[in-house]
This record gives sequence, structure tokens and C-alpha cells, in this order.
Amino acid sequence: MRKPLRVISLRRRKSRLGGSPGKVLPANQALSFQDKRIRAIRRRLTVYLCLLILVAALVLYLAGYLPVMKRGFEQSRLVRAVKLFIASKFDSEQDEAVKFVQWALEQRTALLLAGDAEDIIDNYDLDSSPGTWAYENEVNRIAYLRKWVQARNVRMVEAVSTFEVDSVIREDDGYYWIELTEHTVYAYEYPHSDLIEPTWALEASLRPGTVGAFPLRSEVRISSWPRSPDIIDGAPGLLSSVLSVSVSDPALGTDEPSVRHEFGSRTVHVIEVIKAGSRWKIRKDWYQDPLGNNVAEPGQASDAAGSFPGDYSGSSETGDGASIVAGSTAVNALSGGDNYAISAAAGGVFDREKALRYAVKHSGVRALPEGGKYNPKYKIYTFAGGDCANFASQVLHAGGLPMGGGWHYAKEGSTAWVQSESLVWHLLSSSKGIRLFRGTFSEAGSGVQSDSPAGELEPGDIIAYEIKGQLCHVAVVAGKDPRGYVTIASHTADRLYFPWDLGWDDSTVFWFIKITY
Repeated sequence: MRKPLRVISLRRRKSRLGGSPGKVLPANQALSFQDKRIRAIRRRLTVYLCLLILVAALVLYLAGYLPVMKRGFEQSRLVRAVKLFIASKFDSEQDEAVKFVQWALEQRTALLLAGDAEDIIDNYDLDSSPGTWAYENEVNRIAYLRKWVQARNVRMVEAVSTFEVDSVIREDDGYYWIELTEHTVYAYEYPHSDLIEPTWALEASLRPGTVGAFPLRSEVRISSWPRSPDIIDGAPGLLSSVLSVSVSDPALGTDEPSVRHEFGSRTVHVIEVIKAGSRWKIRKDWYQDPLGNNVAEPGQASDAAGSFPGDYSGSSETGDGASIVAGSTAVNALSGGDNYAISAAAGGVFDREKALRYAVKHSGVRALPEGGKYNPKYKIYTFAGGDCANFASQVLHAGGLPMGGGWHYAKEGSTAWVQSESLVWHLLSSSKGIRLFRGTFSEAGSGVQSDSPAGELEPGDIIAYEIKGQLCHVAVVAGKDPRGYVTIASHTADRLYFPWDLGWDDSTVFWFIKITY
């Protein structure tokens, strides 16, 4: 007998399978939805946090606190600052040593304006040979700068240094190695009688200007005045004012203001200090001096306008009455000082304005507001023979000189890119430049005289420095000071708007390379 058919309703079957849609979900299923929502919130927060980190990293990189990744995170200024701060909290002597070094270097810079070198003698460990050499080096650089100032008929009115501490290492015997970067701004003034005759009727208004392709970055600052007859007794007879006057100077060829010129440098010091009794002393101070290393007597000016070299034949000797032909430019060089003529019909591809902008932006001289950091796309060769040629090559390439012929940069620079002498010979042999002049300062002229060899230099041209027959340094022409004195930019040491011969002595042989591409 067949059993009766049982019909189970759909509602009942659903209840057996877990309930109808209208019923409350089980606790474990409800929690799964909550977990999903929490995970979604976490994902959003992670994305926002990553974006925040990327933005912060970009800001810190642009501010100079994070390096290019290839240089390693350990080299970042931010990490160094944090490590130094933490170390100073556990080592009070380290903080004392760092403050002493900064104070001692500030004293050293102040002596460039006035004072006696004896004022800093107690800062050096004269019981050790390196300490004695470090002190004698400071005495010599002060003497050299004062001779240069006197020979150029200018007056130093400013020299101020600021510092960034890069690293501090404590040795077991109690002394410290301190690496720090010094940023210095200098300024000099020409005697007022050279440019203007100050009177009490002058009005205050400053106008920056340019002379041809050269920027004039100057300020009219009259620091010292004769006493006015209208000033009552007891009132100060010295005023400090910023004025703008129209200066007619034949050397400039136009009416331009001011007598003041500012320039800057960047120097890396590696200093060893030790505590002798209650006083800290410098035992060693290693650095590349922008004011010159082992220089004694600055070059002396003469009445001769200069001389030009003879045929370029791959040698550094000058000839008489020859014609230098480089590309589409011909220079007739006649012996006899002033008697020379230049016929330049260069292609004009080289963009001097772009070259100058690059030189200023990547000079490394951040003491001046327009100066900037090294270009992180290029390796730094400071501790591998010097970075001067690498920098000059970057400037030339930024101005439009094409790579090739052994002069190039891929992952690193070729010999002609990074070595001074090879760079100069490449420019000459490739017809990208000609040698306008080779000789001493007295033969070159400062650039104030338009008919002197230095007067022919323009932004982007190259000055090479020869010592004992070897080209050891190159710099890029960056402009002129208010009187027309040629200034340069360079690396190792880092200089911006430096007078082109400052830091070199009377035995230095200068090469002027005119870019003709």
C-alpha cells in the first residue's frame, strides 16, 4: 500500500535550510559583513596614508632634506639631523664640540674684514703639527685676501658664514671628527670716488640692471659719509643708507647704479677637535678653500691690455701674428699687446642665457638667494679629483653643446667630461671653442677694459687655470660686477659670482676659452 504523499511548504523548507529572508541573519554571517566594512575602511586609510607620505617626501625632497635614492637614505640631511639631535642628548661634550667649531669658524670668517690673526690662535692645537698648519693656513688666507683687496682697489664690507653639521664621530681617546658645510656670503665695494661723488642731495631709489648679457646683482650702499654741516653736535656723522644713483662709467658703457658686489661660496670642512683642559681646540681642518689653497701673492695689474695666442696646434704655447681658425670663427692675433682684432661669425647655437641660468641654479652656493643645489642627475666627483669640469660640462650642455667626440655623460662622465685639461682640449679640437688668451693676470686685464682679453668674455665661456704646466681647474663665466670685473661660477670649491682671479696667485696662467658653437 502506497504511503500518502507529504507536501512540505516552501516556507518550511527555507526554515530548515536556514530561515526565510525575513528573519534575522545568523551572528556569524552578520559579523562577516562588519569585517568587510572594516577592511574597506582600512584600505582607504592605507591609501590616504601612502598619499600623505608621498606628498611629505616630495616636499622634503624639494626642500633638500631627502636625497636621490641612489645616494642612499643614510645620506639624507633629515636622518643626519635626527641622529645628531639624539646623540647630543646622550653626549653633552658632542654638543659643546659642535658649538665650538661653529663659533671658531665664525671668528675666522670675521677676520676677513678686520682684526688680527692672533685673535684666533687659541682656537688651534699648536702642540701638534696639523694644528699648527691649520692655524698658519688661516693666517695666510687672511693675508692673501687683504693683498687682493688692496690690489683691486676695493673694500670688503661683508663676510658672513652659516653652517650645516653633516656628521659627528667620537673616537675612543676623546676627540671628535666633525664634518660640516659652510655657506658664506661676501661683499666688497669700490671707493665712491671711482663711480660717484656722494652729495647730500642724493635720493633713495634702487634699480637693478644689466650690462649687455651680464647681470648686475648689486646694491648702492654708502656706508660712510662726511659729516653734514647741518647735523648738530653730538649727532652721528656716519650714516648707512641704500641709495640709487646713475653712474656713468666708460668701462661699463652705460649708466648703471651702485658700487657694491655680493658673491658666495660653499665649503665642506672635515675637522678634528680635542678638549685641552677646559678649552676645545682644532687639531685638523681639511677643506677646499674658495679663497685659494697655498696662494701667497695675487696677480698684479699692468697697463698692458693683454696678449692673444698664436695658432692652436694642441700646445699651450703662444705665437706671434697668427690666425686662429676654429669652426666659423677667425681671430687675428697680433703681437704687441693692444693690437688685436676679433672677427666672430659663430653659428649662434649656444644659448648663453640658458647656460648661465643652469650655472646659477646648480652652483651649490645656497648662501645667495638665487644659488641652488647640485643637479642630482649627475654624479659628484668632488672626492675623485674634483667636480669643476663635470659642472662646466653640464653648463655647456645646458647651453646647447651636443655630446659626442669623446665628450658625453651616460651613467657617468667620460674623461673629457670630468677632467679639466681633457675638457679644454675637446672644446678646442672640436671647434666648439677657441682660445682667446693664455697668460698671467697682468696680461689678461680684469675685464673692466673692453679691449682687454678678459673684456671679450661672455656668460658661458670657460676660464681654465694652469699651474706648473697643468690645467688643474675650470670655471664658467657668470657675469660682471658693477665696475665690469668678470665673475665666475664653479664647483670644488663652490663659487658663485666670484671675481675670476680671486683664489689664484701671480704664478697662475689663465686660459680664456670662447665658446663659438
